[in-house]
Amino acid sequence: MLAEAEGALDRRARQYPDLVAKGRMDEKVAADEIRIWTSIVADWRSIVSGRGNKGVDATIEDKIAVLTDTIARYDTAMAKEIRASGSRIQRYINMGADFYMLRVLHGDAIDPIFDIWQRRDRIEEMRDLYREELPGHPGLYSGIDDYLAFHQQLRADRQERKAA
Repeated sequence: MLAEAEGALDRRARQYPDLVAKGRMDEKVAADEIRIWTSIVADWRSIVSGRGNKGVDATIEDKIAVLTDTIARYDTAMAKEIRASGSRIQRYINMGADFYMLRVLHGDAIDPIFDIWQRRDRIEEMRDLYREELPGHPGLYSGIDDYLAFHQQLRADRQERKAA
C-alpha cells in the first residue's frame, strides 16, 4: 500500500503543475490533493517502517474523500480498458469471470485490466482502513493506529523469535 500511495503522490507531483499551467486544473485543488497524498504517504511509511510520524496535514475525512475520488478514476480507467479489450473479454467480465479464468483463456491480454484492478483494490483497502478511524465504524482494526500497532507487534514478535 505504501508503494501505491507513493506512486499516486509521484504521479500528481509530476502531472498537476502542467495541468494547472494549462488551466485544466485549479491550483488550490491540485495543492490540496498533493497535501493530502503527502499525508497518506506519511501514514503508510509510518506503518511499514514502524518509525516516523503519521501524516497530520490532512483530516481523516480529507483522506477518505481523495481515496474515494481515486477509486472513481480507476473505475473509469478500468471501464475504458475493458471496452478496448475486445468482445470476448468483455463478455467474460460481464458474466463475472474471475481473473484466473481470464488469464487462462486470454493470457497477457488481460494484464492492463488486472493492473488497474489491483491498484484500485489497494486504494479501496486504504480508504476502508481510514473509514475505520471514524467514530462508530466497526471493523477488524480501529483505524490506522490499530493497524500500525498490530504490525508493530508482529515485527516485535518476529524479532523475539529470531533472537531466541
